[in-house]
Amino acid sequence: MCGGPHFNKLITGSRGETEVAMMSATSATTHKRCCTCRRQCSLSRFSRDRNSPDGHGRRCKDCIAEDYQRNIVQRRQSSKDRYRANREAELERLRQWRAEHPDRNREIVRRSRAGIRARRRAAGLCTECGAELKLGDLYCPRCRERDAQRKLSKRLGALL
Repeated sequence: MCGGPHFNKLITGSRGETEVAMMSATSATTHKRCCTCRRQCSLSRFSRDRNSPDGHGRRCKDCIAEDYQRNIVQRRQSSKDRYRANREAELERLRQWRAEHPDRNREIVRRSRAGIRARRRAAGLCTECGAELKLGDLYCPRCRERDAQRKLSKRLGALL
């Protein structure tokens, strides 16, 4: 069917099966078939892949996300096992990276601590130690942080 608005295309599935698909000439450049779910999706639903002839991956983003969710427990466990098996080497690698990138490491720590403080503040906890705050207290009962109560009063006043 060369020359017409449609052409035949030989498609090989992930399990090795082959089929002939009738595709329009316009869909050949804007759509692609996922090798996992076999659906025809627009190219925007595929990740970029420089090694592929069309510049896009073989699996659609939905299939990739589904696979990730299905295997997330196994991935976490294998990561923990790998860390436990190479604990000393991994700690040394982290020490070396922190020594080579002090500014980046400082920024990561700052963001992490800011997130922890924001979550504690939202929950009515002391931003320094995480103890529960009550409205009548002048100080945090655990760490004696005076500023913690002022922050809680300010937050509650804004809500009222």
